[in-house]
Amino acid sequence: MGLLAIPVGIVAVVATLVVALVDSEGYWPGGAMVRAWEAPRDLNAADHGNGGWLVDDTVIRTRFDAVTGFGAADGKERWEYVVPGRAEICAVSTTTVDGIGLIAYGEDGDLEKGGGCATAAAIDLRTGDELWHTPVAPESGTLQEQPDLVAVGGGLAVLRDDDPYWSYDDDVYNDPGERLAGAEALRAVDARTGAARWKAAMPEGCLPYRVSASTAQVLAVLACERTDLKLAAFDPADGALRWQAPLDARRSVATDAEVSVLSAEPPVVQVTERADRGVHAFLAFTADGDPRGRIEFDGAYGEIPADQARAKVAVSDGRLFAVAAYPYKSYTYDQLVAFDLETGDEAWRARPGRRDFSGLYAGGGRVTAVSDPNEKGTSDDDLHVFDAKSGDEKDDRSFREDVDDDSNALADVYMHEDLLILARWGDAVRPLSAYETW
Repeated sequence: MGLLAIPVGIVAVVATLVVALVDSEGYWPGGAMVRAWEAPRDLNAADHGNGGWLVDDTVIRTRFDAVTGFGAADGKERWEYVVPGRAEICAVSTTTVDGIGLIAYGEDGDLEKGGGCATAAAIDLRTGDELWHTPVAPESGTLQEQPDLVAVGGGLAVLRDDDPYWSYDDDVYNDPGERLAGAEALRAVDARTGAARWKAAMPEGCLPYRVSASTAQVLAVLACERTDLKLAAFDPADGALRWQAPLDARRSVATDAEVSVLSAEPPVVQVTERADRGVHAFLAFTADGDPRGRIEFDGAYGEIPADQARAKVAVSDGRLFAVAAYPYKSYTYDQLVAFDLETGDEAWRARPGRRDFSGLYAGGGRVTAVSDPNEKGTSDDDLHVFDAKSGDEKDDRSFREDVDDDSNALADVYMHEDLLILARWGDAVRPLSAYETW
C-alpha cells in the first residue's frame, strides 16, 4: 500500500506521536533546553564548605578547599582562591554584597592550639582576591559545617563568635568565669576593608546562634538562658538592638532546634525541633518583628522535607516557594507550592504530571522549576516556568540531556540572562552546568 493510500487519520496520529516523542526528548525547536557548557568534574568532596553565588557575569562555586569563579556565559575558569595550608572551609555567607562573599575556614585540632573554624575572610568575587581576614572564636576544635556563622549585607560583613564554655543546647558549661561577654559575640566590619564598625550588645543571658544581614537590618537568632530561641534585629549603622521576639508566638522553641534564616528581608526563618510536637515550620515576620505567616511542613499539599537542599525552597515576590512530596497510592510525587508570607496560606500549587522536582529559581515575578517525570525515569528532565502570583504555567521545555540523578542532586539554581545554571555538590560531580533554549 502506497503512502497516498494510508488514511489521513492514521498519518495524523503517527505525526502527533513523533512530534510528542521528539519534543519530550528535547529535539523540537522552540521547546527544548540544550547544554551550553559544563564545568570539569570535582573529585573529592566534604559535607562542609559547599556554597555558591552569581555575581554579574561570574558564577562562583565553593567547596571545602577552594573558591572558584567561572564565566557564566562560557563556563571557563576565571580564578581560584585556595584556602591556606591544610585549612578547610566551614562556613559560607548565603548572600553577597558589592561583589563580596564571606567564608570561614580552619583546621581540625585542639581548640587551645588554634583548632576549629577560627578565621573569617572576605573574597572579591570578581577577581578571586582575598580582601581581608580576621580571627573568629570557634565553638570547638572540630571542623564541621557552620550554618549562618557569617553574613553580608548593607556594606557590612557580620561575624558571630562562639563560646566553647557555653552550650546552646545543654544546661552545663565548663566555666562561667570564662563565658564570652554578650558585647563580644556579634560584630560587624566593613565588607570591603575589614575595618571594625560595631559590636552589638546582646540581651541579658543571650548569645547569637544564627546570623543574617540585609540593607535594612542585621538579624540574629538568639539562644537565651539555654532554654529558648528568639529572633532579634540590630541597626546596621551602629548595632543597636531594634527589637527581639519569640520565634514562635505560641510556645517557646527549644535551643536544640535546627534553625536557618531563609531571608533577612523579609525575615523568614525555618525551624525544626527534635520533639514530634515541636515547631516544624517556616515562620515569617514583619520588619518590626511581629509574627506574620506560619507555614507548616505538613499540610494538604503534602510534606515539605526539612532537610531538602536549598535549591527546593525560595523566598521572592512576597511568597515562599517550596517542593512538597504528595502521597499518591503506594508512592509520592512532588508538587511546587506557593505560600503567601503575610498569611501563611497556600496561594497555588503546580503538579504537571507525576514528577519529582529537582530544583527551582524564584525572582522577577516568575518561578522556574526543573522536574523529572518519575513515570519516565531519569532520562527526560523538564523545565517549567510559572507566574509567581497566579501559578499559571508560562513555558514548558524538555532537556536534551539528563540534568539530575541520585549522585548529581541539584544544590542550587541560577539564572544569567538567557542561561539556566545548575549547581551540584558531592563526589565526582560536575559542579556547574548551563543550559540555553533551543
